[in-house]
Amino acid sequence: METIPDFLMPEKWYDVKVLKSAKDAATAMTYRAHYDATVKAFTALGMHSKAKTHAARGSGARMAELAGATESQIRRLGRWNTSAMEDRRTFVLERAVHVPPDHLQHEVFPFVENYMAAYMKKSAYHVAKPVDF
Repeated sequence: METIPDFLMPEKWYDVKVLKSAKDAATAMTYRAHYDATVKAFTALGMHSKAKTHAARGSGARMAELAGATESQIRRLGRWNTSAMEDRRTFVLERAVHVPPDHLQHEVFPFVENYMAAYMKKSAYHVAKPVDF
């Protein structure tokens, strides 16, 4: 199992990639590996999409719209041009909201309780120390 970085010390996790190479957590996954994994997942789920690695790109814009963002805010934040916004074909598939049981949440994210306790006491490194810009 992969080691969870120490979230109380930013220098321990700032370089960690979410989509990382198999050998090094600080090295990004290659485009080809990302593409192949996405195609494999879509195939397994019986999904068909013209977009592969960017299939979810529009979801942020849809969520922003549902949260009340204006069209100009969505365009600016998403770097959408006018034609992309006009042809957005916004739609949402409603999904049931299921909150996993506490034991499963703790199994998946065992570090969160310790981090949140430190954060609330303002002893987390990046909360307790002023940042120089």
